Amino acid sequence: MQKGVLNTLNYNRIIGVLQHLGFVLECAISKDDILAHAIQDKKRSGDKINLVMPVDIGKCEVVTMSYDELRE
Repeated sequence: MQKGVLNTLNYNRIIGVLQHLGFVLECAISKDDILAHAIQDKKRSGDKINLVMPVDIGKCEVVTMSYDELRE
């Protein structure tokens, strides 16, 4: 499994629960706007940023990514 990535089974389980509970899962903010704000984030170091990523239900890890990786 790729570091900092939730597997498909658990991703679908979480999405299903959130949909069942009535959460809106679409984001009205564009990817470019999010990246523009991430560049200004205090958790960044040079061209990298630390993100908290879910890796399993109830488990997250801090992953360092470059802005180029975020754009992908």
